[in-house]
Amino acid sequence: ILVDWNGTTGPYPDTATIHSLIEDRVTTDPDAIAVTHGNEQWTYTQINTRANQLAHHLRTTGITPDTPIAVCLDRSPDLIATLLGIMKAGAAFVPLDPEYPTDRITYMTQDAQAPLIITSTHHTHRLPQNTPHLLTDTHWPQGPTNNPTPLASPDNLAYIIYTSGSTGRPKGVALEHRGVVNYLHWCNQNYPANNPGGIGTILYSSVTFDLTITALFLPLIQGTQLAIPTTQPGQSAFDAAIDLILTNTPISFLKATPSHLEILAAHLTTHHATHHITTLVAGGENLTPTLVTQLLNTSTTHTTISNEYGATEGSVANVMSLTTTPDPNGHTTTLGQPITNTTTYVLDHHNQPAPIGIPGHALLGGICLARNYHNRPDLTTQRFTPNPLHTPTDPRTYHTGDLVTWRPDGTLEFIGRIDNQIKLRGYRIELGEIENALHTHPHIHTTTITLREDTPGNKQLTAYITHTAGTTTNASELRTHLQQQLPDYMIPTTYITLNQLPLTPNGKIDTKALPAPDNHRPDLANTYTAP
Repeated sequence: ILVDWNGTTGPYPDTATIHSLIEDRVTTDPDAIAVTHGNEQWTYTQINTRANQLAHHLRTTGITPDTPIAVCLDRSPDLIATLLGIMKAGAAFVPLDPEYPTDRITYMTQDAQAPLIITSTHHTHRLPQNTPHLLTDTHWPQGPTNNPTPLASPDNLAYIIYTSGSTGRPKGVALEHRGVVNYLHWCNQNYPANNPGGIGTILYSSVTFDLTITALFLPLIQGTQLAIPTTQPGQSAFDAAIDLILTNTPISFLKATPSHLEILAAHLTTHHATHHITTLVAGGENLTPTLVTQLLNTSTTHTTISNEYGATEGSVANVMSLTTTPDPNGHTTTLGQPITNTTTYVLDHHNQPAPIGIPGHALLGGICLARNYHNRPDLTTQRFTPNPLHTPTDPRTYHTGDLVTWRPDGTLEFIGRIDNQIKLRGYRIELGEIENALHTHPHIHTTTITLREDTPGNKQLTAYITHTAGTTTNASELRTHLQQQLPDYMIPTTYITLNQLPLTPNGKIDTKALPAPDNHRPDLANTYTAP
């Protein structure tokens, strides 16, 4: 358990940074197509040249290693060039989703202490005006186009990604190049780019979601195309990605949450279609053997399913499994084993190793761990601790809050959470953050949020509320209030008003006694439009 199953030490490009690996590919395949966006095609040289212009400009503004630069851009070739340019300058990027509420964008920018926001003209009205803006569509720097002298080392920050926070505010996870390079190197070895010049992957998810890191950089390291689909009015980016997949175009890998893969499988079944994806990478949620079977049976190539497990705090993923057949051992697909230069410990409540088959708390170790929570020393100390097993070669661990168990074959199986954090459609959500946002409404007295699955496969956030004396609210009003503070994926679907929240004998909210939502939705009586 401690030595054999965590004996993962192995070679990786330990002197490289993310952008230096891509510069190597530019040298090898300068005229290959790197990024497509609708009818646009950008070669590796063109993307690299544009990134270099930005990097040289940022150097003239006094940018130093570890400086966080905020980025608020739609998915486009300019987004790719911007992220590369920031890293080439030696700085770290802080992705902001243009669809986030203004208050959340403002908080993240201020918390990161970013001296600059790189954005485009149509997003400026939603961004803090006291932070300088660089507009990619009107003021892209026109300076030198050569690769700047390397400034960032493997131990400098590559990016800061904000995740949901239990204290009511998102927290910034600061990731260094070394850990991300190690992860990407493992992927490069195990997700084959078997169609050079073809599509490497499809970029459809938000850059604020660390699942996207794989899609952003692995194709550019492998020398394949990063395809950014254009959307029609009312169409989501994933819908556009499915349209491309349904053409049976060869794709090296596609990374998605099982929720998204369920949608893909349904489309393939409905259209009696097949896919030509060499590696399907699942992460963020439980992957069922049934879904694995569906995805393998609709493939026209020799597809491998990769199940990734980890955390933003662990450079995307730390534990992987690769399979070409459904898992015969139960209702869930194995998480696999720790990847190169990472470790996973399963501990009981005495901080001792849990035996095979016994659930325990998952701790991650190795070189992929984040540096810290940005400007949050208290939380960093709480979650990143000295290794309780005192392993001299692995001094530091991250407490995931997950329950996992070892299988007899040395692979890990996910059991659930031990705290108030949940995963919904791949997004990591602290229920406390939603509760704190609801409490800012003047008519809310108490509230609790739960994730319900009253219909199998249909998980929904449900808010239970009590009102202050003499007041009332409706779901539409509460939803509007939350939309000013939280992204859409954190907005509860259902709101249930109670006279008081049920309590256990020790005074805690009794979640098992919370009533199931009914199908009556009076708040939608005047606005509901039938499908």
